[in-house]
Amino acid sequence: MRGSLLLRVIVALALMGLLPIAITYFQLKTNEDALTSQVERTHIVTSLAVASQVDTYLEGMFDLARSTASHPVLLQSPRSPTAQELLRGILQAQPDVAVVGVFNATGELVIKVQRIDLKDELGEHYDVSPESGEPTLLRGATKRWLRLGAPLPQEAGQLVLLVRAEHLNATVQGYQIGEEALLALATQDGEVLFGGVTTLDTFPPDLVELARSGKLGSGSGEFEQTTIGDAIVGWAELEQAPWFVLSRQPAHIAQVARNRIRRATWLSAAAAILLAAAIASGAYLTVVRPLRRLAEAQNELMGEAPVAGGSEIAQLEASFQLLQQRIRDSEDLGKVFLGRYRVKELLGSGAMGSVFQGWDPKLKRELALKTMRVNAEDIDQQKLIASLMDEAAVSARFHHPNIVTVYDVAEEGSAAYIAMELVDGTNLEKYLSSRGPLDTDQVIPLGAAIARALATAHSHDLVHHDVKPANVLLGRDRSIKVTDFGISELISAATRSDDVICGTPGYIAPECFLGDPYSPSADLFSLGLIFYEALVGRHPFQGRTLRETILNTATIEPEPIENFRADVPPELAELVASLMAKEPGDRPQDAAAVATQLETMVRSRDLGWTPLAFEKAAESAGADQEIGKTQLISKTENA
Repeated sequence: MRGSLLLRVIVALALMGLLPIAITYFQLKTNEDALTSQVERTHIVTSLAVASQVDTYLEGMFDLARSTASHPVLLQSPRSPTAQELLRGILQAQPDVAVVGVFNATGELVIKVQRIDLKDELGEHYDVSPESGEPTLLRGATKRWLRLGAPLPQEAGQLVLLVRAEHLNATVQGYQIGEEALLALATQDGEVLFGGVTTLDTFPPDLVELARSGKLGSGSGEFEQTTIGDAIVGWAELEQAPWFVLSRQPAHIAQVARNRIRRATWLSAAAAILLAAAIASGAYLTVVRPLRRLAEAQNELMGEAPVAGGSEIAQLEASFQLLQQRIRDSEDLGKVFLGRYRVKELLGSGAMGSVFQGWDPKLKRELALKTMRVNAEDIDQQKLIASLMDEAAVSARFHHPNIVTVYDVAEEGSAAYIAMELVDGTNLEKYLSSRGPLDTDQVIPLGAAIARALATAHSHDLVHHDVKPANVLLGRDRSIKVTDFGISELISAATRSDDVICGTPGYIAPECFLGDPYSPSADLFSLGLIFYEALVGRHPFQGRTLRETILNTATIEPEPIENFRADVPPELAELVASLMAKEPGDRPQDAAAVATQLETMVRSRDLGWTPLAFEKAAESAGADQEIGKTQLISKTENA
């Protein structure tokens, strides 16, 4: 969850939109056979339902015929007005019944009643004579009619009903099974009574043959196939008539349905992706980009580089935590410096402390106030404060135009402070970051000034321990000053251990990781790296991790400067290469020799240091805004 906020928004939206679709597609993939089975079951159920409804209708008509035929009046006096009234009551109660006839035992018509309003539909000739008790379908003038009957008591004759068949037709036609599906109600003779076909030729012959033989088994039993050839079929036999129901649908329809679902799934996935992209774009414009700008503005306001890694929210949280720490530092400073120094402005902050712009009302001058957080109750931290004062006293004993002057040291409670010269300008790291590689005519006088500062400090037995571009200050008055002499040594004094060194990864000499003490030669190694960065525009050993950077420093030979720039004088390129030598004995004798060689180049070429305009007029180089890069590093863990 350390990735970009925008990435997290996209992932969340993708999961919300695509996960249900993925589950649906997985279920479709694993249940493709179930789709075919579902279609097969649909045909079986539909055939049974149609057969059941037709049976129910026929049973109702048979019950009507049987109950009427059993009436005593039809046996005693079938031609009486009472019998006629009974038959007319059937016509009135059942609109589908068109004709009711009573026949004697010899088959002669005894009495008949019919609906006058259905005369045209019946036509002049229709057969109402008794046959078997099974229902028979007849064709009238305009419609088809169903004939069925019931015997009179004591075998005295038969009652016959002529019923409209439209209800049966509506029952069969009312079922919609699916695309290209056929449904038919047929007799055992193979005649299609109702349905979407006129013959049974479109149905599998094996199925039709079993249906006509009466061995179909109502969808189960002897005939259990539901797929025959390229067709899915269904079947059911009737109980009230020697009829059967058949259904048929091409088998490829199930595949068509699967393909449609797949297409719908992919379309839904594409729509979900587009919707997620649209929402992500909106989130970027309305949330992520403003957060990024706010984080950048916060870092810029405090003069800090952006927090590496993490989302925009994490960067904001880190910025706010740093701001809170600065406020706490400001409150502590107010207790200490109000007596002598007035705190004016917070210039920078890092892992080890903060830097403020201050005012010395006694000497009437601006100065930089550098703080270091310590634990006053810890004995080792108390030693650190004492060492800080001693080292500041050493630094204050000499003055050099290329070294930031230390004015004073003080401590109060949880912090120790150094009052030092304030340089109005920027540091070399920021200068290189904004300008890129420098001209040789700039690098030579710049390097000469740094080397002379190191030579002066070394002559007073003061080793810098943390030479890097951020500790080289460039003033608007063309001054070049090295700052923080002995600060890293003071930091390491609090945790003095043979297994721990203090410095900035990438600028620590290789021998320091092998147990050798930090020496003036190690400062020269760091000076060579400053030259290389100023000429080439990048660090030669920078890795993706702390361990990789340290391993590169100890094992990799930097690519020659000549491979990047042809305008670098050979003597300068040779000097830089010797300064970055892995073995201390292969480096120049001392910083004074390096300074002398560079100053000779300056005089022979009549060079002078003239920096280009700085990016920010209000930025003060007295604030070591990169102080947080200095680290305590275990030798064994990174060896």
